[in-house]
Amino acid sequence: MANLFRSQANLTDAKNMHEQARAIYRELGDRAGEARALNNLANVSGLEGNLPAAQKTYEQALAVFREIGDRNAAATVLGNLADLFSEKGDLPRAATFYDESMAAFRDVGNTSSVAYTLSRLGDLLLIQGDLAGARKKHEEALALRNQLGEKGTIADSQLALAQISMQEGSPVPAEAEARAAIQEFQTENRADDEASAMAVLARSLLSQDKRSEAKQAIERAEELSSKSHNGSLRLSVGITAASIRAAAGETARATSDLGEIVAEARKASLVGLELEARLALGQIEMAAGHLETSRIILAVLEREALKKGYRDISNRAAAARRSISPPKGSKTAD
Repeated sequence: MANLFRSQANLTDAKNMHEQARAIYRELGDRAGEARALNNLANVSGLEGNLPAAQKTYEQALAVFREIGDRNAAATVLGNLADLFSEKGDLPRAATFYDESMAAFRDVGNTSSVAYTLSRLGDLLLIQGDLAGARKKHEEALALRNQLGEKGTIADSQLALAQISMQEGSPVPAEAEARAAIQEFQTENRADDEASAMAVLARSLLSQDKRSEAKQAIERAEELSSKSHNGSLRLSVGITAASIRAAAGETARATSDLGEIVAEARKASLVGLELEARLALGQIEMAAGHLETSRIILAVLEREALKKGYRDISNRAAAARRSISPPKGSKTAD
C-alpha cells in the first residue's frame, strides 16, 4: 500500500481528492469506481499511521469488489490488508491474506502481482527467521520480474535481497545489491524507496567499517525520509541512523533517539519497528560497556519477539546477549 502515494505532496490533499472521487462515483452509481476510491483512501490512512481507519476502509473496498465480481481488484485489496496486518504484527493473519491474494492473482493471470505477493511472503518469512525461505521467495519474484522486464520492481527485489544478505552476515553483496537498487530508484524519482535503500547501504558499509561512507549514506536517507509522509520509513531510517551515530561515539544522542522511536512505534502499533529499535538500543548499550543494562534489554526482547512471531529479531537478540560475558562468579544459562 505504501507505494501508491509517495508522489503526493500533501496527504490531506490526496485524502480530499479521493473523498470527492468517492462521492462522485457513488452519485453515478459506479460501484467499481467507489471501491477504487475507498482503496486509495485506505492507502492514505496507512501512510498517516492510522491503521484502524485503513483496515476498516480496505474491508469496505474488498466487500464491494467481491460483490461486483472483480477478482483482480479484490486480490489487490487482500494484499493491502496483508501488508497492514504485517505492519501491525499480526503475522498469521497477514500470511492468510497473502495466500488468498496469491491464489486469486494466479487464477486471473496477473503475473506482476504474483511477483509482488511472492516478495511480500518473502518479507514475512524474513521476519519469522526463515532466511533461506525468504531468499527463495524473493528470487522467485525477481525471476518473474526479469521475465516481465519491470526495472522498477527488479530494484525492489534487489533491495529485499540486500536486506537478506545483511541478515545472513554478508555485507559485501548487500552493498552491491543496495547500490543497484538505488540507481534505479533515483532514475524513477522514487525518493522513499531510495531512502530505504540508502539505509540498507549504510548498514552494509558500517559492517565493513566504512564509517565515512556509511555516514554519507545515512545522511542522504535522513534527508529523503524527512520530506516523506511515510512515518514507518522515517522511523526505520532513524533506527539505522542511531546505530551509526553510536558507532561514531554519539551514544547519548543515539539512545535518546531510539527511546523516542520505541515510544512512537508503540503508539502507532508498529510492532516490528518497535522491536527493531529495542534491539538496536540493546546493542548500543552493549557497545558502550553498559553490559548489565544491555543484557536485560536483550533478554526481555528475545522472549517478547519470539512470543510475537518475530523469530529473526529474537534470534539476533539472543546472539547479542550470548556475546556478553557473564558477571564474575555467575553461572551462564540460556
